[in-house]
Amino acid sequence: MSAKKKHPIIAVSNLKGGTGKTVLAVHLAYIMGATLLDLDPQGDSHDWAKRSGLVRSIHIHGIKDLQEHLERVEGAIVMDTPPGEGENLRAAMVLSDVLVIPVKPGSSDLRALGRMQGLIKEAKTLNKRLKVGVVLNESKAVSSLSHEIETVLEALKGVTYLGHLGDRVAIPEAIAAGKVVEGSSAADEVMTLADNLSRLIQE
Repeated sequence: MSAKKKHPIIAVSNLKGGTGKTVLAVHLAYIMGATLLDLDPQGDSHDWAKRSGLVRSIHIHGIKDLQEHLERVEGAIVMDTPPGEGENLRAAMVLSDVLVIPVKPGSSDLRALGRMQGLIKEAKTLNKRLKVGVVLNESKAVSSLSHEIETVLEALKGVTYLGHLGDRVAIPEAIAAGKVVEGSSAADEVMTLADNLSRLIQE
């Protein structure tokens, strides 16, 4: 499906909840000028995008609805998927050009990433073009755990480390206000992630 499109389809996904998928999806859609497709029944990223007025978003209801919008939407697409090993996650992985996985410092997040790698292998049998990037979210510069996990992520085979987002107050403040982070260190980190993602798309 995406082979017919001139612009990329990006899925932000993780089996585990609370990893920062919504934050990352909204900001990537904003920076890339992409349409945000919210596959999560809760619709958090769609709601945030509407309140911001900065990102065009569509709340997706089911796989048929997703397929129709992927064919219809012009330009780049960023998909925010719900946690859990459901049909929305699997469909997003099969239909995307790039899968972006946010991970927080912690053993449970690494275990979830390990389970994601199994799904990625399965998806690549149907979607051989799929590229995978990983982001370390809520990374604390002074934390030895953050450094250790960053080293692990950088060494993963078949996965591109896109960078990190710090544990910054600007992001939750932006969420609460229905805005995106701008003019701050957090905004600089998001821009770096987007630049690295653009390079991965072009490879």
